[in-house]
Amino acid sequence: MHIYIFGNPDLQNDSLPHKIVPVLVKQFPSIQFVPTDPNELGLAPENPWWIMDTVRGIKRVTLFTDPSQIRATRRVSVHDYDLGMHLALLGKVHKDLTLCIIGIPQGMSETQAIKEISQLLAGFLTPVIMHND
Repeated sequence: MHIYIFGNPDLQNDSLPHKIVPVLVKQFPSIQFVPTDPNELGLAPENPWWIMDTVRGIKRVTLFTDPSQIRATRRVSVHDYDLGMHLALLGKVHKDLTLCIIGIPQGMSETQAIKEISQLLAGFLTPVIMHND
């Protein structure tokens, strides 16, 4: 499993996904965390496509699976291209693409983000135990 890390490590309000990756790598060695520049993306690399990014306007770590939940910002030029625009275009090209976007609230502490993301990922990685009754 890969999780593609978005955000800008050089901007304080957008760098949290990059800051917490070293801790997540230790907790989840079976997951590959891939720093990604959304401006250099082509098509989605995998299906489902797992992304971790900073999201404005949420209070908790949130898993988004519906691309319509990601609001595209108003565009004036190609310099305004962002994840919302990329997802809108991918939705037209790949109608069967499954998205799993781990949204981290802007301004959340590293400790709280790690705690909530760890709980979310543990739920996806825990094997289902079947009992024969």
